[in-house]
Amino acid sequence: MYTFLKKYWLHIVCVILLIIVGLFVYKWYNDTYVKKPVTYESQQEASTPEGVERAAKNAQVGIDKDQSTEIAHKIEYIYTNNVTPEYIVPTTAKDVDKTVKEETKKNKADFSIVTDPNNPDKEFDFSKYKENTPINLNQYNIHAYKKVIRSVSYAPTEKIVGASIQQKINDHGTYMGVGVDYDIDDKKVYGKIIVSW
Repeated sequence: MYTFLKKYWLHIVCVILLIIVGLFVYKWYNDTYVKKPVTYESQQEASTPEGVERAAKNAQVGIDKDQSTEIAHKIEYIYTNNVTPEYIVPTTAKDVDKTVKEETKKNKADFSIVTDPNNPDKEFDFSKYKENTPINLNQYNIHAYKKVIRSVSYAPTEKIVGASIQQKINDHGTYMGVGVDYDIDDKKVYGKIIVSW
């Protein structure tokens, strides 16, 4: 085995580097050309679970029916009770797409739904406006999953105390992290790697 590694070490390193570069290119392509983190909808559509699910699908974010229903109810509450949305996007017609994508990224949202408060029954139509026309749109930035999960545990029968931290690793609610457990009786510390979905 050692002679094999010694003879082909450069080949092995090149293959590993190609795989890593390939993964970065795939992620860049997916984020740049495939994912659509911003969806333009009518206010009525944004207030339905189906509208939220459509926006999540465009952004390639996996959410379940309960999440889409909860998000739709929050959007509907904001609209029907004349609550000012957290994000009102002041921009011009030519910069709408760029501005809302920047706001989505700045707020670390998984995806966003943008509605036109002046035409709640219609999807925003860029073609109706001249390039420099000032526009205000409602932007609902949706965080489908927490970015970090921290937990503390205690198992009284085993007398083990533990703590862990996990980071979101994809847009489908998968987390990976590390943790430690302390056995009170044996006075030993155990490390662990955690994957949750």
